[in-house]
Amino acid sequence: MYNDLPTMAGEERLTDRLRRLGQEVAANFTSNPRIQLQGFAGLGRHGGTIILKEEASAEHDARMIVVKYSYGSLSPDQQSNADNDLRNEYHWLQRLRGAEHIVQLIPMADCSINLPGTSNDELGSRKNLSGAALVLMRLCCLGSGEDELKMPNRSARYQYTNDLDVICTVQTRAPDVLIENEVIDLRLRNMLVRCLATPWSSKPSLQEVLDETESAIRNEGLDYQQLLTEEAINLGGSETDDHIRTFLQTFLYGKPR
Repeated sequence: MYNDLPTMAGEERLTDRLRRLGQEVAANFTSNPRIQLQGFAGLGRHGGTIILKEEASAEHDARMIVVKYSYGSLSPDQQSNADNDLRNEYHWLQRLRGAEHIVQLIPMADCSINLPGTSNDELGSRKNLSGAALVLMRLCCLGSGEDELKMPNRSARYQYTNDLDVICTVQTRAPDVLIENEVIDLRLRNMLVRCLATPWSSKPSLQEVLDETESAIRNEGLDYQQLLTEEAINLGGSETDDHIRTFLQTFLYGKPR
C-alpha cells in the first residue's frame, strides 16, 4: 500500500494539470459571455473533454457543446502524438458527418486553439531544435569527421546539473563527439545534448532555450571568462560581437576571415 502512494500522488498531480489545461481551453470560449463552462465529460488517454453551454441567439437555439482537447506534450502516453490522434479523430468525424449515432461537428468561429507548450506547433518547434543543435554541434566539434558527427541509431543516458543544482537524466541521440566535448562551456553542451534528447517531450521547452540563449549572448566584456572552460581559454579569443561574427562567417558560411 505504501509503495503505491507516490504513484497515486503523481497521477493526481498529472490529472490536476490536465484539468487546468482543459480550463485554459474553456477560457478561450467563455470569453464570450453567452458561453459557460459546465464541467468535464472525462479525461481520456490522449485528450480531455469539456462541456459548454451556449445561450440562444438569432442563429440557433440554446445548446450544449462538447469540446475535446489534446493533451499535447502533457500526454501520459509517450509512444503517441496526442495532437495527431485528435486530428485523426476529427478527420473521421468529418467523413461520418450526418451518420446516425455519431457525434456531429458544429462550425464555430475561432475554435482552433494552440496553447504554448502543448500544441503541435510546440512539438514541431522542438523538432526544429534538433536541426539547430546539429548545426551548432558542428561548430563546437571542428575537425571531427562526418562519421563522428552522425546521430547514432540508439540513445544514450546523459546526466547534467540544472540551475537548481539538481542532477537530471535524459536519453539523447547526441553523438559521443558532442557528449564528450571538453572544450565548449558545460551549459552549452548540456543544452545541445538535451535538444537531441528522445522522446520529443523530454527536450527543453522553447522558453527555456530562449532564456538560456539570451543569457549566453550578453556581451560580458573582454575579461569575462566565467563560462569558458580552461581549454577554451587556452584557444584565445573573446566573446565579443566581432569575434563571434567572424567565427560564424568563417566556419558556418565558409567566408574568408
